[in-house]
Amino acid sequence: MGYIIGFLSGLPAVELSFFFLLPRLMQVFVKLSPAARGR
Repeated sequence: MGYIIGFLSGLPAVELSFFFLLPRLMQVFVKLSPAARGR
């Protein structure tokens, strides 16, 4: 994952949005996982 951060080092705004959205995406994924298993 270091190379991704290095690639985005020139784009601080994109890096910040990525780190802000990452927890949200993980929450959605965790919510969908049990639902998919329930089926």
